[in-house]
Amino acid sequence: MTAGIDTEIEKPKRRSQITGKIKGTRLTLVRYSHHDDKSHRVNVYKCDCGIQKKIRMDHVMNGDVKSCGCWGKQMKG
Repeated sequence: MTAGIDTEIEKPKRRSQITGKIKGTRLTLVRYSHHDDKSHRVNVYKCDCGIQKKIRMDHVMNGDVKSCGCWGKQMKG
């Protein structure tokens, strides 16, 4: 028995609550789009270059995707 010990567990913020500019990327979350066939959440993002693109949310949150593709094209030349 653990008498006198109160433990309070904070629930983490849900990813669905993330809105606006995504830190470390050129992307801004515009709106939810759909779930794909494997139940991955797909959102519409607007890149700093002005292009809107549907991208899986987990790819953006993991840092795998940082722009609509313009950054890579810019770096190549």
